[in-house]
Amino acid sequence: PCSVLDLAISSYFNSLRSLKYMREIFESSDAISSPSNASTSALLVNMPKTPNKSDLPYAANEATQIEEILESYGINTRILGNPLRDEVLEQFRKNDVVHFACHGVADSNDPSLSMVLLQDWIERPLNVRALLRLRGLKCKLVYLSACESAVGKDRALKEEGIHLSGGFQMAGVPHVVGTMWKIDDRFSAQFAESFYRGLKVEKGINIGMTAEALRNVVLDARSKGVEPLLWAAYIHYGP
Repeated sequence: PCSVLDLAISSYFNSLRSLKYMREIFESSDAISSPSNASTSALLVNMPKTPNKSDLPYAANEATQIEEILESYGINTRILGNPLRDEVLEQFRKNDVVHFACHGVADSNDPSLSMVLLQDWIERPLNVRALLRLRGLKCKLVYLSACESAVGKDRALKEEGIHLSGGFQMAGVPHVVGTMWKIDDRFSAQFAESFYRGLKVEKGINIGMTAEALRNVVLDARSKGVEPLLWAAYIHYGP
């Protein structure tokens, strides 16, 4: 049977106005569709252990495997384990790609408090409010291998796109991969590795292929009979 997934590459955006704004900024510099060059850099954030939360035994391995993939493409890659919030925020001005392998939380009462959990998440959370204060970003792709990173739980604000993925877009990141519910630690590591392999072009990676690469991994998982609750959680936000 044929579904929309078989016929279309799905992408989402908070509003037509924000889509227009993003295209004006990034198409003018050819940042969306052009292959990366030798100066491309990536940051891989991983949190195997998080204060007051369960461990993520595959987070460190996820970062290591992605590092090997990206460096084989000639991309300067750095792993940041158990970092503080301000360490990570500064890196959005220096890296083209930022990947998170950590816990994510969607706040049910105030979606602007939804966050990824870093080492100091209790005192200094990396939430939507913090993202909206970011300026001068170099980053073109954020991959959130974290639970509930593309969903708002406040029913009154359900259509407003106030969640981590939307927050990164409003901060100026054109391509964001997020999740709509809780994901499996082991599967998410495998899924992310396949995603980055799908971005490869002759020289480096093509960030403009983000939505297509994500869909291809989803289709592959579906064809192998993987439980839909695992692969259907992933969503692309971007032009």
